[in-house]
Amino acid sequence: MNKVINKVDSPGGGGGRNRTIDILRCIGILLVILAHTEPPLWVMATQFFNVSLLVFVSGLSYSGRKISFNRSFLFQRFERLIIPLWMFLVVYITFILLFNSLEIIAYDYTKKEIIESFFLMNGFGYVWIYRVFFMIGLATPLLLRVATVNKERVFVSILLLFFLLQFIPLHFELLLDEKWFRATYYYFGGYSIIFMLAARLLQRGLSYLRLCLIFFMALFCISYLLFGPYTININFLYNSKYPPHLLYIIYGIVISILLYLVLNRLPQDFFGSRLVNFIGKNSNWCYFYHIPIVEYFKHVEIYCGLKYIIAVTIAILLTYFQVSLVNKSGRRCFVSKYLVG
Repeated sequence: MNKVINKVDSPGGGGGRNRTIDILRCIGILLVILAHTEPPLWVMATQFFNVSLLVFVSGLSYSGRKISFNRSFLFQRFERLIIPLWMFLVVYITFILLFNSLEIIAYDYTKKEIIESFFLMNGFGYVWIYRVFFMIGLATPLLLRVATVNKERVFVSILLLFFLLQFIPLHFELLLDEKWFRATYYYFGGYSIIFMLAARLLQRGLSYLRLCLIFFMALFCISYLLFGPYTININFLYNSKYPPHLLYIIYGIVISILLYLVLNRLPQDFFGSRLVNFIGKNSNWCYFYHIPIVEYFKHVEIYCGLKYIIAVTIAILLTYFQVSLVNKSGRRCFVSKYLVG
């Protein structure tokens, strides 16, 4: 009988927590930070799939859940993603303005970039990922309904429709110059495919997962031969990330499934549970705190490997101190819940 994959904790569920998902989330965050330390191109090539992996993890974590589309759910998504981000941005921009006025470090953010950051547009380059997660979050109830349809051919048909609606406009470069359309339609469509597939995979078992891996590996090879350059080109794959093109989406699916299968074979306590759990539960603030560090490194000459070690270490330590202070205070302040997670 097909082995069903150990499910993640869910409301009303009785299964144990899926440690593989925690590890994947931790890897995703660490890879995103790596990308922001401006590593050499060959290092960048090892983490092109970072955002795809985080969306894949999000789909896995919602697998098997029943989510109702109501005001409470929408507000929860807003509280979880947007309010902490805005809190961080207010403090961060305040310090940037202070440093500029005191001529400590010259940060050249424009007013447009600052405003765009609060609206989850490109801004100064770190917040677009929250636009993706917020759009996916708002559509989660609908995407889960698609992911849980009983008939496989219905699910495959819907997935194919999403692929076509993503591929055809991008292939013909339709409305790519329309900033809001590009920032919403293309990013939501591409990453929704990964989310729906991940939410379905966890319910279907390891045999289904392996079959999907083989299928998408073959699809990637065929797509690359049809639409990619004649030689292996790392830049081509990197440029297909903004917005996510067909090859990038399939590539992200392949690596995410492969990582899940590899990690799922390891003992559940193979990685240090406390650190992995902490990063997984506080991924927002670990991500936020790495931003000022890597921005500072743009003003100094330092080896990228050292940048990465320092950025990760300081981000985790700052998050740990913040969470510890919140827990010791008993979370009496109304903003406390936004300072963890």
